[in-house]
Amino acid sequence: TTTTTTTTRRKMMKSFSMHTAPTEMLRFFDVCPSWKKYVDKNKETSAEQREYVSQWSKHIAKKISEKTGLEETSITPQHIVAMWQACQYQVIVGGYDGDDDNSNDNDNDGGVGHCDDEEWCSVFDEEDALTLEFTEDLLSYYKKGRGVEMAFKVAQPLLNDIVENMEAIVNEKKESEQYIKAKLRFAHAETLLPLMALMGLFNDAEPLNSEWSLTRAGERLWKDSILTPFSANIAFGVYNCSSPSPSSSSPSSSTTMSTSGVVVQMMVNEKETMIPGCSTMLCPFTEFKRLMTPALSINFTELCTLPPVDANKDQTTTTINNQQQQQQEENVKIKKPSKKKKQHQ
Repeated sequence: TTTTTTTTRRKMMKSFSMHTAPTEMLRFFDVCPSWKKYVDKNKETSAEQREYVSQWSKHIAKKISEKTGLEETSITPQHIVAMWQACQYQVIVGGYDGDDDNSNDNDNDGGVGHCDDEEWCSVFDEEDALTLEFTEDLLSYYKKGRGVEMAFKVAQPLLNDIVENMEAIVNEKKESEQYIKAKLRFAHAETLLPLMALMGLFNDAEPLNSEWSLTRAGERLWKDSILTPFSANIAFGVYNCSSPSPSSSSPSSSTTMSTSGVVVQMMVNEKETMIPGCSTMLCPFTEFKRLMTPALSINFTELCTLPPVDANKDQTTTTINNQQQQQQEENVKIKKPSKKKKQHQ
């Protein structure tokens, strides 16, 4: 039995190949100087968040003061955010029972979920939770989403690798079923969010706006808590839906897929999701490639290259042509939402 088990394990391991992906594949932002300068270290990408914080900070501080007895003026936005993060960790560890119909409402003083007075979530109500969630998303949208083109265009190497693997599956001859069945990549939310944005997923019609009411903000598509929960994932399935060739004696015979019958299915967090631009859930492979062409045509090297500095003049020299300069300006331009000077609600 031991010999048989060992042999079986060896055969199984031969079917798997593990390697470390190039940095630019999964942590593309780490090797992109332009992203670091124009997105990560650019204060303008956090401008909407800062504006929103200035609207709710005193309001929430007052409510926390009334619940805890702390001096209102001593409660800063940083304190509120720290309390909110502690509340989030409590939910992670202990769970959230806000939807428990059998719980005793008399034990809850209006905090998030049904929590005890000594717990961090007890200092917030539902309005606070929605406000603080939107606060986080205002930063995420402009640093990892559609708020700045540079923020999502850096995911081009990953999308390119995904499409190239699809093409390899489609074009490679299937001899005795010896071809790639799956390629698994493991990273973090900072990788998934730009990829989603690059593909046009969860794309709001208007840039996220610090002047939105909570009702309007609640209608947004870009929600970190929904898009990248724990174990967030995107999966692409490639299927051959074409009729088998009459000359093929068996499914395992040497053949190539006909691209006319190949379709792509996308799953976001195990939920089938429409590929933007496709009219059906199972998107024809040729159509999928056409839709991804603008994203795939991004030149990652040019995107991430900062103009050289002339040490003698101590200023940026114009060494790239006007077209490249104009494109780079578009890449780093922050989408400014229209302002109507509404008060926070």
